[in-house]
Amino acid sequence: METHQAFAETIKIFKISLAEISRKTDISPATLSRFKNGHQEIGANNLQKVLKVIPPYAREYFYTLWCRNECAAA
Repeated sequence: METHQAFAETIKIFKISLAEISRKTDISPATLSRFKNGHQEIGANNLQKVLKVIPPYAREYFYTLWCRNECAAA
């Protein structure tokens, strides 16, 4: 699963708003929305910021989804 797909699924399942993430990370909601929809990358540093502010159980879910694709390719 692509990074943006894992992000979109995670925030949907756990009902995490882009506005909430934006307030906590100083990344614009528009940027987060474009990333969620696969239209823009946010870079490793911003992804780390995002993952730090979501709840641990949501972060673990994200990594599980993302790693299915990324870890298998390694």
